[in-house]
Amino acid sequence: MANSKEALLWSIALPGFGQFLNGKPIKGIVFVFLEFLKKKLNSVLQQT
Repeated sequence: MANSKEALLWSIALPGFGQFLNGKPIKGIVFVFLEFLKKKLNSVLQQT
């Protein structure tokens, strides 16, 4: 298990990555996917 400050900093830089460091890869994948979805949705909404 990574130290909690390191996981926090990684999560700020790359949302979901801190979960990988904490040994929760499924939760990390979900957060990475949600962040990707949010960015795509924002770009689609800005074009309209």
